[in-house]
Amino acid sequence: MQTKHLTVMFTDIKNYTVKSSEKTREELLGLLEEHDRLVRPVFEKFGGTVVKTIGDAFLVTFESPTDAVLCGMEIQRILKAHNASAHPNERIEVRVAINSGEVTVKDNDVFGEPVNIAARIEGIAEVNEIYFTEAVYLAMNKAEVPSAEVGVRHLKGIPHEIKVYKVLQEPSVQPAAPSAGLKPLFTKPVSVVGTKLPRWAIAVIAIIAIFLYSQDPGIANVFFLLAVHLYFSYALSVLAADAKREHRWAAWVPLINFFYCIEIAGQPGFWYVLYLIPGVNVVAFAITWIKIAVTRGAPSWIGLLILVPGVNVFVPGYLAFLVKKR
Repeated sequence: MQTKHLTVMFTDIKNYTVKSSEKTREELLGLLEEHDRLVRPVFEKFGGTVVKTIGDAFLVTFESPTDAVLCGMEIQRILKAHNASAHPNERIEVRVAINSGEVTVKDNDVFGEPVNIAARIEGIAEVNEIYFTEAVYLAMNKAEVPSAEVGVRHLKGIPHEIKVYKVLQEPSVQPAAPSAGLKPLFTKPVSVVGTKLPRWAIAVIAIIAIFLYSQDPGIANVFFLLAVHLYFSYALSVLAADAKREHRWAAWVPLINFFYCIEIAGQPGFWYVLYLIPGVNVVAFAITWIKIAVTRGAPSWIGLLILVPGVNVFVPGYLAFLVKKR
C-alpha cells in the first residue's frame, strides 16, 4: 500500500440505467463495447491509467491535472462527432468529473477523499460537460483549458465545501424547431410545490392581477402580489434547477426564497448571517445576484439592477428565461 498525488477522473453514460432496461443484452453489450472502443484510446493518449470500469463508468488516474482535463475535452469531442451520425438510440453522451489529491493505491485500486469527491462531482455534472474541482484548477495549465467557475457545492458525505469549475467548450449549433417561437415557455407544465401547473396558467394569473390592480388597487392587491410571487418563485426554481441545487421547494416559500438566493449563487454558509445585518444585507443581496448573473454568462451589472426599484422585478426572469446558461 502506498500514497500518491494523482488526478482522478470518473466518466459515465447519460441514462445508462434507462438504456439497460430498454435494450437486449446483445444491444447493451454492443453499446458498451462501442463506448470502450471510442474512449479507451483517449485515456492512453493522455497518459491515463484505467483503474476499473463499473458498468458504464470509468475510473481513471493521471499524473497531470492538465492532461486529465484535456483528455476529458477530447472524449467529448470524439463522442460529439460519433453522435452526429449515430441513430438517436445509439448515441453515447457522458459526464466527466475530475479531482486531484493524495490517494491510497492498493491492489491496483485507489481510495481516499479525492476519489470520493470526484465521484460526487460526477453526480452533479451535466451531460456532455467536464466538471473539475478547485484542486485541479489551481494545478492545471490554464492557458490550455478555457474554464469558468460553476460555484461552491455542498457534496453529500464531504464535510467541507468544494468549489467547482467546468470546461468552456464551443457551443454546438442546434437546428431551430419549425414555428417554435415561445410555445414551450407557455405549454410545458411547471411544478409548483409538487403540483403540475401549466405555464400559461401563471401568465393568465399575472395578466388578470395586473388588470385588476389597474382597476382597483385596493381589491386586487392580493392578486397582484400572488402574481409577483409566482413569477419570482418560478424564476428562482429555474435558476436553482440549472445550478443543480437541492431543496428547490424553498424557491416557492415567501421569505425563505429570499435566503435561497444564497444557495443558488453557491455562496458560503456565513452569508445567511450577513443577510440578517441591516445595511450589510443590501450589499450581500446585490453581490449574490451579481454572482448569479456572472455564472449565467450575463454582465455583472445585470445582477446589480436587483437594487433598482421597478427594474429589479425583471432581473430574475431575465436571467432565468432569456439568458442562456453557461
